Amino acid sequence: VGFFNNYDGNPRNSIIRLNSNGNIDNSFSGGFISAPELYALAIQPNGKILVGGNFTNYSVFQRNRIIRLNSDGSIDNDFSIGSGFHNGVVRSIALQPDGKVLVGGSFNMYNGTPRNGIARLHRRDAQNVVQSTFSMSPLSGNKYRFFASTSANLKTKFFSTNPDIADIENDTILVIKQYPVGEADIKAYHPGDEDTLPSDTIVVATVYGHGLVNSFSDNGFTQTTIYPNPTEVKFCVKTNSAIESLQLYNLQGVHQKIKVVRQKEYEWEIEIGELSQGIYFLELVTAKGKVIRKITKW
Repeated sequence: VGFFNNYDGNPRNSIIRLNSNGNIDNSFSGGFISAPELYALAIQPNGKILVGGNFTNYSVFQRNRIIRLNSDGSIDNDFSIGSGFHNGVVRSIALQPDGKVLVGGSFNMYNGTPRNGIARLHRRDAQNVVQSTFSMSPLSGNKYRFFASTSANLKTKFFSTNPDIADIENDTILVIKQYPVGEADIKAYHPGDEDTLPSDTIVVATVYGHGLVNSFSDNGFTQTTIYPNPTEVKFCVKTNSAIESLQLYNLQGVHQKIKVVRQKEYEWEIEIGELSQGIYFLELVTAKGKVIRKITKW
């Protein structure tokens, strides 16, 4: 980088990449329309290129004094600087081991926040990004595949809190094991990278010992209220989606006989007075999908 508009007779504005023999690497294409003064360059471990100087645009994109490029020279829109640096120029860029970026220069403001001559840019927070959309689909046998779609294409990892009940295979395959008692939460998280801080974990599904899977992650959540719970004789189920069917199972996965006392589109009343005391699982199918809820019988 520097302040030039030509290399060996070829138009190039202030940034260029050369092969080891000094020839132009044509797989890299800079996007500066004019030739701005560029003072700083840093290459991150993932190959992304940070460039700083005295400019306000890259191609048709507004970028004030700092920009990050992909390895081919295209703009990396995942690097968000807001309004960027003002009232000066960026003259130096340094990378910290934790992925943060130190920027120095003659500026006095970064993205609306006063910063005189030096600023440290944090990696973005993935707490909300990682929770964007999850879904899962059944495979053959006792396996399911998890899918995660995040607004920034973040890598998502899954793990099980109880591998004796269910485990994760190849990062995305849920394997349900035959184990009579207990449950396992399946959790998702973003492990962090050069740009993004690690996220907290969130529960996306629960697997019960007899093989029932309750996914909290399907598109369009089914919001369910069950009361009273625990109960002795009856309980009500209310949802935000039309109820299509209800099934009740004991801890061994055996189907239980229930009596529907009252039935409306979004609310059913169920009687279980003849069942023994203990823990049961209610399988609820609505227009938005299937959910599993635990019922305690006194």
